[in-house]
Amino acid sequence: MTNLPPPGTVLGRLEDLPDPGARASAWNDGAVILVRRGPTITAFLNTCPHAQRPLNLPGGKVMLHEGAFIVCPVHGASFAATDGT
Repeated sequence: MTNLPPPGTVLGRLEDLPDPGARASAWNDGAVILVRRGPTITAFLNTCPHAQRPLNLPGGKVMLHEGAFIVCPVHGASFAATDGT
């Protein structure tokens, strides 16, 4: 399992994250993705639990369908941007 960043770790800059939007974090080679929906920023491990592949595209972009679902670029599984379900 990937280690989580310690408390206080800077994962990205707010102005680099569109609203709504998602991007791979610069922390630990993109091991975390950040999702912004209004004033709420949520962080997820950047690994699809099915395909065991990163959820981001080249350049750090993350597919965020309708601003509500993170989409795996490998096989299309969708995860709620609020809690990952």
